Amino acid sequence: MFLFLLFQLLQFSKSYELSGISAVRYDVPFEYLVTRTPIYTASADESFNWRDLLVKNSTFNHSIVFMNTANHACTQLLDEKFKMPKCPTGWNSWTRPTGRLWCYMISDDSQVWNSAKSYCSDTWNASLNGFQTNEEREDFVGKMEKLELTQKWLYLGAKKSCETETCPKSVEFLWQNDVSTDQSLANDNFYASYFDGSGDCLALMTENGQYDDISCVEARQTTFSCGKWADVYV
Repeated sequence: MFLFLLFQLLQFSKSYELSGISAVRYDVPFEYLVTRTPIYTASADESFNWRDLLVKNSTFNHSIVFMNTANHACTQLLDEKFKMPKCPTGWNSWTRPTGRLWCYMISDDSQVWNSAKSYCSDTWNASLNGFQTNEEREDFVGKMEKLELTQKWLYLGAKKSCETETCPKSVEFLWQNDVSTDQSLANDNFYASYFDGSGDCLALMTENGQYDDISCVEARQTTFSCGKWADVYV
């Protein structure tokens, strides 16, 4: 009966009082809350089901927090400490299928692949960028095209790995540093006329948004993009 009444109450507002216990919806990713507070949390959305209290489900973007409202320190802690992540100032963002926020910047500096990788890591604690879905890639290409970059290519965070100096064309590109878990999106969008096995680093052509396999030391006409999970909380 308690859970049934709670379910009814959850349909009307974000905070509910029931026998001294409050159920509060915080717009915070479930994993962030559950790893940072000793109180019990359960993920939920508009189709909240009480069984969600028993099973962790990381696909939702919000959390339901149950607490004793007589403890003001507890509610104050949540209000002040558990805040939504955002991207660094000037960066773009994309919400990935897990509900987590992915951040990326598009540089206009020319760099070789290793130098670009080091810049992302040392300056932003980031990696060369990747894509988790085709929709994310399309959004990225649209933003890139608006910048009217002067370089011909833009390095991404995928490359080939083999024992020869230059990998055969048949060797697939692999996303580095977990910037994506979908390896197919590093191997499906090549401009056929240029896909010739001549390079081991993946790049986007700035004129059409398609892939090209280019040398990892092509600096004069190549810029790059850094990507990372949102980790600035406001």
